[in-house]
Amino acid sequence: MEKCPICERVGIEIESPRGKNFFEIKCRRCSSYKINESVCINLHRYPYIQQQRTNVSSYLFENSGFYITKENIEFFKTIPTPSVGERAEKLLKYLAKKINYGISREIVPLSEDWDLLSASWSKDYSEVIYLLDGYLIDGKSYLEKDGNSYLISPKGWDFLESIKYSKTDSQEVFVAMWFKSSMEEIYEHAIKGAIQETKYKAVRIDKHPHNNQIIDEILAGIRRCKFMIADFTGNRGGVYYEAGFAKGLGKEVIWTVEETSLNKVHFDNKQYNFIQWNRNAMDDFKQKLVARIGATIGLGTYSGK
Repeated sequence: MEKCPICERVGIEIESPRGKNFFEIKCRRCSSYKINESVCINLHRYPYIQQQRTNVSSYLFENSGFYITKENIEFFKTIPTPSVGERAEKLLKYLAKKINYGISREIVPLSEDWDLLSASWSKDYSEVIYLLDGYLIDGKSYLEKDGNSYLISPKGWDFLESIKYSKTDSQEVFVAMWFKSSMEEIYEHAIKGAIQETKYKAVRIDKHPHNNQIIDEILAGIRRCKFMIADFTGNRGGVYYEAGFAKGLGKEVIWTVEETSLNKVHFDNKQYNFIQWNRNAMDDFKQKLVARIGATIGLGTYSGK
């Protein structure tokens, strides 16, 4: 095998551990990952891998060590492409990490740095150049350019500091939703199921034992969480408040709603990319959540229930 089976770039390292039915691959574009031998041989049966090649490669880059199996390869079908702003933020954070958060102009020439493609979820270097020059320099003033070198501007450092302190190493996901009996199956099967599959811990306030006032416990839970899933089915005022509080703290919010209730969501919130679900397609909802978490947050490390 001379090419990476995912991105089809050359120059990979591959190992086949004795007695194991998978390959360990190190790729300049996809980073390190494992792939089941049968899946690798039969990748032509999964045409969406070709269609989603950039997204799959970048997802693997962000989740080094991912093991591609028959059970989870369908997940790659639903990985969404991040927005331009999200891709630019990912690229800026990569550049800061590359120079070890020091003041430096030294950036490897674009044609030699495969990581820039992966970090920014870009198909080619023309997209990277737009994100660097068009968005991060001209649009946001987060970068400055001197010849072929890039320098993170004071405004860029301020932005990085703001998102640095809004993130957390917590493995908890705060779930804001309508606490009605008819919603239990949706929570247990799809929402909690997706959280567990992506290796996080689901926290729902009505299932969390405490002795404090409920509002204090809610705010503490939101402050403590890695990100939030907010379901707007039922158009509950508390969900609006909790999602707004999370956004104010700089937390990532994943927006969901039953498809028949989207028209009831307040117009100020309809700008967000809602995952719409149907009660007769819980598995589909779960996999969309798994894909959204994987693409916007990445995998967690929680191993409990």
